[in-house]
Amino acid sequence: MTYGVVLRPSAEADLGDIWDYTVGAWSEKQAEVYLTGLGQIFDRLAQFPEMARLRMEFTPPVRILPYQSHLIVYLAEGDLIDVIRVLHSRANWTTLLAE
Repeated sequence: MTYGVVLRPSAEADLGDIWDYTVGAWSEKQAEVYLTGLGQIFDRLAQFPEMARLRMEFTPPVRILPYQSHLIVYLAEGDLIDVIRVLHSRANWTTLLAE
């Protein structure tokens, strides 16, 4: 079974920030490569939604999957992957997830 993947506005904003930062720091080509890789991870999540462990310390419990320098924070409910945030691994993500 393949799940649907939905990005919350906060995750879409995160992807925009990742694009802007990567273009500024490296190049548009590198930004395309990085975001394409994130898209491939979203596709993999659609096939294997439980590939990241459930983090019970958050309310609601979420799954957090690392991808290079970022963490994909998502819920797997029913037949849907709900991507909440895509955060840099060095960010204070415990605080950001509490917001």
